[in-house]
Amino acid sequence: MWWLVSPQNPLKSAKGMASLSERLHSARTVSAHPRIKPCALESALGTRYSADTARALRKLYPRLRFVWLLGADNLAQLRHWKNWRAFAAAMPICVLDRPGYSTKAGASLAAHALQRYRLPMNEAAALPDHAAPALLRLQSKLNPLSATAIRAAQRL
Repeated sequence: MWWLVSPQNPLKSAKGMASLSERLHSARTVSAHPRIKPCALESALGTRYSADTARALRKLYPRLRFVWLLGADNLAQLRHWKNWRAFAAAMPICVLDRPGYSTKAGASLAAHALQRYRLPMNEAAALPDHAAPALLRLQSKLNPLSATAIRAAQRL
């Protein structure tokens, strides 16, 4: 699994944001599994928006089957992403629950727009085989870690 560390989230202020190399180092420190590989792929590809990144990945690796893992917090605000509908059409999306966002994510404009493409949780293993758009909300043990809280603690 590639953990894409963004050069700069277009929806967040760069003020107070750690450098890409610092965030990449932090992601490598907290990634808890040897098959999770934090990387600065968007920086290498020269993409800024997830729709462009997804399209570039499909072009570079046409034989691979990708699934984009997305936190429920991002599904809740997906409609604000540039070309979010093109992003959803580029590859299947698996939404991971985040504390405090399950209801917001389910009530979001994007969740409603993608409702007809929603798959049941028991199809999670087959998600890479589904054509996009495809949306699966995966419920699991919630991780309380917050990037905002981690950054605040590091400043102390």
